[in-house]
Amino acid sequence: LNTRLTVFSDGINIDNFSLLQEEVYTTASGKVLKTDKTQKHSILKKLGAQNHYDLDVKVKAKTLATPDEQGVEKQYPVPVVNHFAKVLGLTSKLDLFLSLSGDIFQPFVNVDCKLSSVSLLNKGIADLSLSGYVVNNEMNFILNQAGESLQGRINIDLSDPDIPYEWYFNFVDTDLRMFLPLAVTRDPRNFLYLSGAWQMKGSFK
Repeated sequence: LNTRLTVFSDGINIDNFSLLQEEVYTTASGKVLKTDKTQKHSILKKLGAQNHYDLDVKVKAKTLATPDEQGVEKQYPVPVVNHFAKVLGLTSKLDLFLSLSGDIFQPFVNVDCKLSSVSLLNKGIADLSLSGYVVNNEMNFILNQAGESLQGRINIDLSDPDIPYEWYFNFVDTDLRMFLPLAVTRDPRNFLYLSGAWQMKGSFK
């Protein structure tokens, strides 16, 4: 872990933050600034503070692809969802960019994530990308698989107690052979592809 923080009267500068953990190298830079603005629902205001703080921070995380002792590329667990990744046999290289701006307690978060060398249920699949944003506790994301065999749109509103959601997925000859046993997929004449659309709307509560 390496970082340099500069504290001054109007905020904090973050320079050269870096962290290496489980083959993932994370860097961050940015600033947190005191402003004259106040917000109706600001936590700091409720605590009696007169100042409001804005942030402008960029975070990057990337898998450092290093081969094993035999020169074969390693399989990398996907961070954050590590537990679920192990259950699903999901591994990949990670390339993630986050941009956080605005109110320190309710920032606008821009997300751009790419998963390459992806393996699901221990079978290789095409690369995946996820992009979108989070604002006012509402998440909006677009999912795309290389070759456009899978495209999707996801919206989840965490500001509503019922947590409403809506998603739409479009499948075009999407390869589902990873769900078949190896005894079946070993023969190239056997295949399982899906074409169609799946739209769903409701609430998680």
